[in-house]
Amino acid sequence: MKRALQNEFTLLIGLFFLGLLTRSLHYSEYLNFSTDQALFATKSLELWRSKAITLIGPSISFKFIGRELFQGSL
Repeated sequence: MKRALQNEFTLLIGLFFLGLLTRSLHYSEYLNFSTDQALFATKSLELWRSKAITLIGPSISFKFIGRELFQGSL
């Protein structure tokens, strides 16, 4: 019984690390925040200090056919 539990645990840990490895391959090629993180942090701080509530947040760096996508409300 104890041996079976140990085998299951080893299998789960192995699958976890295998998934982590496949997820992190070429990570930097697919992950690009551009200036979004700094923009959102600055905008959030500005809204926090002014105690303003907005319906939509700042636009993200991705634009499609001249249209912008927006971050959720801040």
